[in-house]
Amino acid sequence: MHGFVQKVSRRIREKGLIQPTEHVVLAVSGGPDSVSMARAFASLRYRISIAWVDHGHRPSARLDGELVARLAASLNAPFISLRASPTSVSEAGLRDARYAELSALEGDCIAPARTANDQAETVLMRMIRGSGISGLSGIPDRRGRFVRPLLGMTRKDVLAYL
Repeated sequence: MHGFVQKVSRRIREKGLIQPTEHVVLAVSGGPDSVSMARAFASLRYRISIAWVDHGHRPSARLDGELVARLAASLNAPFISLRASPTSVSEAGLRDARYAELSALEGDCIAPARTANDQAETVLMRMIRGSGISGLSGIPDRRGRFVRPLLGMTRKDVLAYL
């Protein structure tokens, strides 16, 4: 088993993120982080579905959706295409719309592909905005049904795996 997959498995176990029998909905954009997550979960033989969200503001997004659909087929995973209606095209507006669509899906947990690099960026942005100590906590490992199994991985880890 590849070291990246072992690291993902260990993090899931140590953080108690996902039980072996649970159905996991993977939020896959088609980028390296989410593609590596999908491949790792398939290797670990989790029961997965792959969800892709079109925010409706990029004409080329259709190509991303086709790529993710092909990835799902190659992993023998159900593919779910969603259409979000963001109230703004800001990062927060897109994220809120995406999470709202994903929240409506059936599954025990939902896994966006957030990495240690995203974590560092989040903390830095909160510092720049003048957040207090409590606001500097970053992205949680779990919030409700949302779990983040890649928070311990870096972009370098992801690219080395792919």
